[in-house]
Amino acid sequence: LTDDCDNTTTFDQTITVQDTTAPVLTIPADATVECTETTDPSATGTATATDTCGTVTVTFADTTVDACGNTQTITRTWTATDECGNSISDTQTIAVEDNTSPVLTIPADATVECTESTDPTATGNATATDTCGTTSVTFTDSSVAACGNTETITRTWTATDECGNSVSDTQTIAVVDTIAPDLSACTIENTIIECSDTENENLADAWNAANIAALEACATDTCDTDLTGQVTSDYDFNNLNTTCGPCGTLNVTYIITDDCGNSSSRTVTLTFDDGTIPDLSNCSVTDASIECSGADNETLANDWNTANIAALESCADDLGVTVTSDYMFTNLVSTCGLGGTIAVLYTITDDCGNATTLNATLTLEDTTPPTFTVPGDISIECDQDPSDLNITGDVTDETDTCSETIDATFTDIVADGSCANESIITRTWTLTDDCNNTTTLVQTITIEDNTPPVLTIPADATVECTESTDPSATGTATATDACGTVTVTFADTTVDACGNTQTITRTWTATDE
Repeated sequence: LTDDCDNTTTFDQTITVQDTTAPVLTIPADATVECTETTDPSATGTATATDTCGTVTVTFADTTVDACGNTQTITRTWTATDECGNSISDTQTIAVEDNTSPVLTIPADATVECTESTDPTATGNATATDTCGTTSVTFTDSSVAACGNTETITRTWTATDECGNSVSDTQTIAVVDTIAPDLSACTIENTIIECSDTENENLADAWNAANIAALEACATDTCDTDLTGQVTSDYDFNNLNTTCGPCGTLNVTYIITDDCGNSSSRTVTLTFDDGTIPDLSNCSVTDASIECSGADNETLANDWNTANIAALESCADDLGVTVTSDYMFTNLVSTCGLGGTIAVLYTITDDCGNATTLNATLTLEDTTPPTFTVPGDISIECDQDPSDLNITGDVTDETDTCSETIDATFTDIVADGSCANESIITRTWTLTDDCNNTTTLVQTITIEDNTPPVLTIPADATVECTESTDPSATGTATATDACGTVTVTFADTTVDACGNTQTITRTWTATDE
């Protein structure tokens, strides 16, 4: 400071110019990139900064959190620092994702025989690659059944990466059958059958059916596990080439076809020949026992004889045999009831006059017990008579197929009941037919006492208060019972009146055993 005369005074002031203000930082927006793309700021954005007092340096630092496959979340912290050391920070989030499905390569469609494996080891495996991690490959099959055990399999292959992105494609596997049934184990051969006249066609039918059954049983197929019903033949008995009488030869071709149309064939010859008398070695007409049936006995015997004739005609091994018998029901030799025995001689003659005989005896026997209906279990009072069937019931519906008259009888076993004059009777009914077949049924008769005694009480009484009120003075009740002894008791209830007077209600009770 200087005055007008140049006198001067001096003082110092210090002014400090400083920078305490942080820069202004602008960070890029959060970003999402595929795992195959770069996460450099050139791709995800670069932060910028300005400062009022100089230049600014911008830097960043990353922290990561791993996720599926090669994906991650990056937290990028940007920092702006001016020349005076003032700084500011902010964060940008960068999501590294995997949204891209793997690349799947499936095997070519395949065709296999039904005996071959359809596993991927035989039909091919799918492979897959992924840009962002490892990949798992799986498959599922759906099948459409075709002939035999063949099918068309649609195999869906699926490749899935670690982040769940997947891709699918289908492979078609045709399971086929091109192999004909195998008859190498089959032994059907040319056959000679003894001529049997009217049975020739039946024998040929049976032979043909047996051949079909044998082929169905012995033939095998690589892809058809059950060839039942799949054999056809050109069999026709009308094609018989006759030689003599009803005899001749028949050529038959059998074709067995599997479900897929593959077939094999076999041709055999059947020859009918005759040169023996009737052969009864296969006949089973022997003595027979038939349960006696009373009025139906003659019908049963007639049917038995008719069946024997039919059986002999059927089983005799010869040309058109004729069977006769000396059967007559009137030849019945009685045994018991309506039963008995009939001896019959059968004569079997073939077309050439060869004859043989067979004896058989029919026995009409009775081994069936008679039937009847037993009366139901019953309870009666002890004063009723258990031997009176009008009370306890009698049997009904007495029947027997081989007896003319039958009557039921009974025996009783008596057991004591729970009190006097009560009891339990076990009545066993027995019915025996003429052939000593017996049926027994049991009826239980319970004898009870459910009837109260008959009670007679004394008349009402009036006494002076100085007199006794004992029954000896006022009267005693008496009682009787149809089924035993009776005990008589009494109990008094009183209602007081003037002085020592009162009204006594005396209740008499009679109780039987």
